[in-house]
Amino acid sequence: VAKFLPGYLQIHAAALSRNGSGVILAGSPGQGKSTLGAGLLARGWSYCSDEFALLDRNSSQLVAYPKALCIKAGSFDPVMRLGLPLDIKNVLHKGSKGPVSLIDPLAIRPDIISRPCDVRMIVFPRYEANSEPAVEVMSRAQAVFELVQLSFNFTKFRDRGLDLLADIARKAICVRMRSSDLSATCALLESCLDECCAIGRKPT
Repeated sequence: VAKFLPGYLQIHAAALSRNGSGVILAGSPGQGKSTLGAGLLARGWSYCSDEFALLDRNSSQLVAYPKALCIKAGSFDPVMRLGLPLDIKNVLHKGSKGPVSLIDPLAIRPDIISRPCDVRMIVFPRYEANSEPAVEVMSRAQAVFELVQLSFNFTKFRDRGLDLLADIARKAICVRMRSSDLSATCALLESCLDECCAIGRKPT
């Protein structure tokens, strides 16, 4: 992706949309981004990508790159309970991630791929076992700072990349999310996005 799609600013994130509103789930490895993305797809969301969120430098929109979702072994059970087509007959060993298996997004439903969309929420999830899901609003400046750290190719864009991220954050709600139970976390995120889109203010 980094080599063949150099025209996009690339963020280490899962990316999805709901009713035309884009959501970036950004963060370092091990925070449950792919698992949370899979849970949202099971609730009818549209798919942009796993691991790479691609931002168009001209339109500032989120663009789909529908690669397979990579699910770690620790998330196999909750993902399968959602009825998603996880290919556990073919378990791969992917470096520090350990055993993983893949979900073909088109096997979930044929119309799952998102159209280019504006980013309405930037979420930094943090998995904490046996905790209650919770959302905390963060400053847009802090969100931009962290997105820079999570970009695969920011050094190529520099000032243009910073302007792009600032423009996206300015139009979005930026939050930290503590996640645990997959269904409960997905329901909370969905509720927050719907509230923000409906009344145009930060979630409470």
